[in-house]
Amino acid sequence: SVPIAAGPHRVRATSEAHFLDMVTDVDVPPDGRATATFVAPLFARLTVQTFPPGAAVSARTGSIDWRELGETPLRHDVVAGTYRVRVRAASGGQVKEIEVVLRPGANPPVRVAFGRP
Repeated sequence: SVPIAAGPHRVRATSEAHFLDMVTDVDVPPDGRATATFVAPLFARLTVQTFPPGAAVSARTGSIDWRELGETPLRHDVVAGTYRVRVRAASGGQVKEIEVVLRPGANPPVRVAFGRP
């Protein structure tokens, strides 16, 4: 519960780590009780495996800029959709970018090998 004044309000729920950004409108009546209702998006699991391991993974989608997700091997839940995934070798040199379409639930792993043609 959050006390707010009566009238129209816009409520936003976000999670940068999961690429989640939801907005809904709610009209609080004079008695001060209302419930903001969100239609929750479906989540997808992004799995990134590299050889050698320890590569840094970042991703972006739509107008959302790059976000660091962690190191490989990586399993990270995000809102289902199309992402640009950037993988930087642990040595810091080689970088590979891949576009992936993540469907709700588990998805095939993104596999990247460094040091090979």
